[in-house]
Amino acid sequence: MFQEFMNIENRKNYTKNKVIKIKELLISIFGDKHTAGWFSTICLHYGPHLIFLILLLILPFNFLFIIPWLLGYCLHMFFKGCIHLRLERACFDDRDWVGPYHMLEYLGIDTSNKQNITTFLHIALIIFAGIFLIKFINYKYSDTPNNIFYTDNPFFWIYVSFLILQFIGFLLI
Repeated sequence: MFQEFMNIENRKNYTKNKVIKIKELLISIFGDKHTAGWFSTICLHYGPHLIFLILLLILPFNFLFIIPWLLGYCLHMFFKGCIHLRLERACFDDRDWVGPYHMLEYLGIDTSNKQNITTFLHIALIIFAGIFLIKFINYKYSDTPNNIFYTDNPFFWIYVSFLILQFIGFLLI
């Protein structure tokens, strides 16, 4: 059964069906597809990414940041791309929608080429890993005691709870 689920065609069908169900649910909640699309874009996709970046920059080094980072990376690999972008494209009914990657067009980078977007994603993930590594080095040579396997920052735990709820909601829908 697991082998069957990991088959690329089965994953494509699974993803497509989930996106359709989530799109229909969001449209039923918000009344129209554009509001549903912008809710998905801002609240489910870019907001959490921005919160993660801010927390990564302002909080002391902590191994817990690896968990959402790796989860996001693995999910991108599983879905062969960003599930949020697929949902946004479905809501906006725009197959050319690439979300924040449209900023690359200002740098003269063609966003209609999937490889360019994948390359930019990998660059962004490497930057995140670099920030994490710099914070780790800073921690190693710092005299400040810090529990690197726990944080009592409520924003971090709210963020993680939101990701877990989003993931569970995706599975249940």
